[in-house]
Amino acid sequence: MEVTEEINSEGILIVGTILIFSLMVLLIVFFVLYQRRLYRQQEAMRLAEQQYQKELLRAADQTREKEQQRIAQELHDGVGAMLSTTRMYVQQVQRLAGKEKANEFAERADKLLGETLTGVRRIAQDMKPVILETMGLKEALLNLAEKVTETGQVTVTSELEALPTLPAEDSLRMYRMVQEMLSNALKYAQAKELTLSARTEGDQTVLTFTDDGIGFDPNQVKGPDGQGGMGLRTLESRASLLEGTININSAPGKGTTLTLQFPTPKPTPA
Repeated sequence: MEVTEEINSEGILIVGTILIFSLMVLLIVFFVLYQRRLYRQQEAMRLAEQQYQKELLRAADQTREKEQQRIAQELHDGVGAMLSTTRMYVQQVQRLAGKEKANEFAERADKLLGETLTGVRRIAQDMKPVILETMGLKEALLNLAEKVTETGQVTVTSELEALPTLPAEDSLRMYRMVQEMLSNALKYAQAKELTLSARTEGDQTVLTFTDDGIGFDPNQVKGPDGQGGMGLRTLESRASLLEGTININSAPGKGTTLTLQFPTPKPTPA
């Protein structure tokens, strides 16, 4: 009898141990599965938020671009036309005026109006680069570099053979980014030589912009949130819309290098 009870006790102990162990395994499995599901949900939410932010950036970029093109059209059609008409009146006054002093003032006014008209046209061209639509990104950037060199402030060397053909919206973003880089270099870098080059690395395209200017400490242009100044933020947002990244390498007295890296678009089948 005692032996039977002892066997029963051992059986109960074994069964109980197995049940407890099985319960622990089930709990562990449930916890792991729950954690995986939670991670997938969080990852899905993160990706959705990331996509939402990209869509916001894209919408803001498109709105800004449309507004720039509207202003450019207004400058060309409205202000430009009025300046041209005013210049014609001044030239007519110059021809009709008999006094030497009147001619002198008319000549000055005509010269000033001519310079203003040229400036307005240049602004309109910068805001709505027609060459980008007619000649493509590579030629547009070469033309932009040539114009900057013609100012006499700096010399821009361009090596863009490796630059791929991009969709229209991405080409415009790239053009705006290079405009921003050139503008910042002219304003702040005190450089004499600028270099704009493109190369491919595997399935990535790398665009590099270098100046030999005074350089700066990148940490000094970052705001409280750790992000860069407005110009750098604009570059970063446009780089993200290209599915790329932009890196800045600079130090006081050592010039600046900006590196944009983005996936090379696959050729469209003919």
